[in-house]
Amino acid sequence: MKYEQLLSISLKHSYYRDGLCPDFTVIPQKVTETMLRNHRCVVKPKVNGINIYIPTDEAKIPIIKFTNGTQLSFNLRLKNPEFSLYTDFSQLPSNGNFQLVDTKQDQWFGTDVFATINIQRDFNKIDESASTIELAFFTKQVRWVYYLVTNQGNNDNDFLITFSGQGSPSFTWKQITIAESDKISSLLANEYPKMRRLCFVSEQDIPCGESGLKNIQLSFGQNKIFENLPSPPLRNYYRTNVDNTHQQADAIFTIVKSITNTTLTKV
Repeated sequence: MKYEQLLSISLKHSYYRDGLCPDFTVIPQKVTETMLRNHRCVVKPKVNGINIYIPTDEAKIPIIKFTNGTQLSFNLRLKNPEFSLYTDFSQLPSNGNFQLVDTKQDQWFGTDVFATINIQRDFNKIDESASTIELAFFTKQVRWVYYLVTNQGNNDNDFLITFSGQGSPSFTWKQITIAESDKISSLLANEYPKMRRLCFVSEQDIPCGESGLKNIQLSFGQNKIFENLPSPPLRNYYRTNVDNTHQQADAIFTIVKSITNTTLTKV
């Protein structure tokens, strides 16, 4: 008995280095599961989706034919609770050969179905190009914010954050005046009352990525203090001012300390 590919569902996400999205389990709905079993299909899950094979004759026609108008439906069950932290939901997957329905952007984890994929075509025609379904998710882009706690310097522009990474785009940071309503700065003020607190905001939205971003440097005058600042954690998401006009934007932040006299940290 010869098997041909009836259907392949592959999930992709620009957040990951290899472009594959392992965040979901693709599960046939009960009616579809029964139909595939009745047609003697072989279902093989993969790290970013599912492959389905069907027995055919020498002419690549299913031994057990599908009725006209057959629809196969699959549930996307989310297994990564951090999916929402790096996914841009304004760019949900769309394509002419499938329909994505019932998306639940406010339910990230558990038994709830995030979305359903409906596929309707002539499944009696075995065509690998038509049978391959790709759903591409895109990474969220946000401002990156660095809060600096330090006992060095006393000038407004004595610290500088620069990016020396190769290629395009190039990212830049600017120091902004910290608003009185800034809760992160207020917490730092309570913990380090004798320290300077500076805030640097990226002037561009930066895409979240599995690998983070390297070669972000912190300089004090002519001296580089950090060659590679850490990328802000995705869980440190908030809305904040991005310039001195108090314009708000989505952002993630991290705290950097440059303290030469640790006795000053004690309240």
